Amino acid sequence: MKANSAIAQSLPIVLASIAEQSGLSLGIGGSVAYTNGKHVQVPALPIECSEDTAMLAYGYLYHEGAHIRYTSIAAIAECKTPLERMILNILEDGRIEQRMGLDFPGARLRLDGLSRLIDGKSGAAVQDDPSIVFINHVLLHVLVAELGRAWVQPHWHANRQVFEEIFGTNLMIKVEALIAGTSKRPTTASLLPTVHAIVDCLEQAKNDEQDSQDDQQQGDGQDGDDQQQGDDQTGDDQQQGDDQTGDDQTGDDQQQGDDQTGDDQQQGDDQTGDD
Repeated sequence: MKANSAIAQSLPIVLASIAEQSGLSLGIGGSVAYTNGKHVQVPALPIECSEDTAMLAYGYLYHEGAHIRYTSIAAIAECKTPLERMILNILEDGRIEQRMGLDFPGARLRLDGLSRLIDGKSGAAVQDDPSIVFINHVLLHVLVAELGRAWVQPHWHANRQVFEEIFGTNLMIKVEALIAGTSKRPTTASLLPTVHAIVDCLEQAKNDEQDSQDDQQQGDGQDGDDQQQGDDQTGDDQQQGDDQTGDDQTGDDQQQGDDQTGDDQQQGDDQTGDD
């Protein structure tokens, strides 16, 4: 608690400097870092004060301070779905951290340090859910391709391979092309067209997958109908064969009976003649 208290006393000074304003309140606790423009919340920090603890604290402050300085709340409000907001938040994080590093060169060290502790150590385990794989690829590609964070590359490569298996190479290239350069966009609002395009890619992929499943089910149903029709035809042919065999057998029996009757008649005529 004392370590947290000491850090909490020093952070408002740093925060006021990087946000260029005063009167910001600071909270330490919980598991999520966030800001509403007036208050900055930093997650609970380890009790033991260490270099990692300081890196986490200052990294979170620089990140949230960058939101205060560069993010447009009005642009975020234009997102119509949680998915759009999620994609915008990922792209905006890359944009503000890039901008923060340019405006305050010392901030890059803190932000990279935060990323090493959060993204480099934990990393997102590769999932097989298509939507999660898609979102993770957007996040990891921003970290690697836009912010140059090499320590995230193992996670990026692993998830990228799964992404390609699920969605194909063409979609992967398209999404990565849409992400390219987003960290250098001038405003939050300038990211919105890219957000919509990326969301459209995911929705189209879902629709294509559903169409493929429908075609497969239709094909299976057609195969079943063809098989049933074949079975019915075989049954008709078999019945017709059996009927024909019965007719042939009846004809043979009839012919045999006629022959026998003829023989008996001839024998009777011969016997009469002898008598």
